[in-house]
Amino acid sequence: MNKKSGLIEASEHANSGNFEAASKLLEQLLKEYSDSSLVSASLANAYWNLERLDDAVTYYKLSISLSPDFEQASLGLFHCLWDQGEKDEAFEEIKRFMLIADSEEYRKIIDEINE
Repeated sequence: MNKKSGLIEASEHANSGNFEAASKLLEQLLKEYSDSSLVSASLANAYWNLERLDDAVTYYKLSISLSPDFEQASLGLFHCLWDQGEKDEAFEEIKRFMLIADSEEYRKIIDEINE
């Protein structure tokens, strides 16, 4: 399967709320494109929406290992960890990311927490 067309189809499933179909398609794509941070982050997003937070964390971490400055994956990991009550690990992800890149979104999160 072509990566671009697969990602488009998975996005269409996700946009219509069919995260199960999106995750199945992305699982297949990841077998073929295991070095794609976008495919692994997209799979993590689908898992997050299915409330499979442990799986989402796994695939956000994979995405970040492939592209450490991929802000969307970092933010997704932060939010999953936060939702799981893993606040220390979530803050470690903020620190890790902010050492290598700037993030307006993380600055907003920090400001909200400090209010």
